[in-house]
Amino acid sequence: MYKKYKKELELAEAKYHEFEKCTKKLLQDTIKQSVRTEITDGYRYNITPFQNERYGFKTNGKTIAKEIVKNSCIKYYFDEQDNIILEENMSAFLKEFHNRTIYLHEENCLLIIRLVGTDINSINICTLINGQVIKSIGFAQYGVSINLYEYSDNQLQQIIIYNKEHSATSEHCSTEQFHYDKKYNLECIIKRHSNDYLTTLYSTKKINYKNLTERLETELTSSIKKFISNYTDDDITVVGFTCQPAHNCFYISMHTDEFEEYLNPADFTYEIVCSLDLIDRPLDDEEERKVVLASVNAINNFTRSDVFKSIPKAEEFCATIFYYDLEYYEKENDDVKKILKDNPYFNCESDDE
Repeated sequence: MYKKYKKELELAEAKYHEFEKCTKKLLQDTIKQSVRTEITDGYRYNITPFQNERYGFKTNGKTIAKEIVKNSCIKYYFDEQDNIILEENMSAFLKEFHNRTIYLHEENCLLIIRLVGTDINSINICTLINGQVIKSIGFAQYGVSINLYEYSDNQLQQIIIYNKEHSATSEHCSTEQFHYDKKYNLECIIKRHSNDYLTTLYSTKKINYKNLTERLETELTSSIKKFISNYTDDDITVVGFTCQPAHNCFYISMHTDEFEEYLNPADFTYEIVCSLDLIDRPLDDEEERKVVLASVNAINNFTRSDVFKSIPKAEEFCATIFYYDLEYYEKENDDVKKILKDNPYFNCESDDE
């Protein structure tokens, strides 16, 4: 595939190095061309088809009067033709707009130049026919990409994506498939990887959190029953529940070594007993919060069950929750504390209480 698009890839590389030398001036010139700006909380515009949804974001940002120090804060710059020519993304960590995307609109062509600070990160040259993007050729520091857009009745059906690192001898191919409801509104984006593994990049389907709790509880019960039936080692000292919604991952691990007073459960060595799926789709902050609470409800119900009680426990036994790398989540989150109230296996009291 890369041989077929060799000349276009060479052009993208040449453009990359051309802009690499003058990104600060390019940014300044782009800002000077702007006739108005708009600040939003969340993404509000797609310049290429579903570019925000492809990264799991909803395009429903609200216009706000002034910038806010949140990662969701976006600043758009418009030219005289009302084209978006610059997009700036706030970094809450740096407390300033840091990641930027410049859009150069030409006849039947759109150049997309992505900056980190004022340094170029990547460039894409998009070919347009009748205003539709049909192809995007990309060059970045570490690799190149080819995106081929396929439509049916003017509706995007799929994007075939080829990626290759500069040092690699082979390419990776994946496909993003776009699915719509009966009213032709985007419903979900499914990515098929080169190994045929499917990932949901975006979905408008509502999450049934009650069903999630019930499913996790059932799967926990089944997995631990199987574990207990084959377990012949020492008594369990700590059971750790780890919740990582953004990675669609929920797993249970156990520590069997002797309880050491100078260590806390976060310092122990754990062996993963089972791993369960959460929700295979990108989540916004509120959805992630609710997925975590649904998981904790399942943990609470399960740890009060006869199956959990039958786990061979050491005299000094406890359970704990990890939220990504955050230790003792049962002590850090008030909603989690309420759910686990009076649960005999968790210590929900904060160290400063």
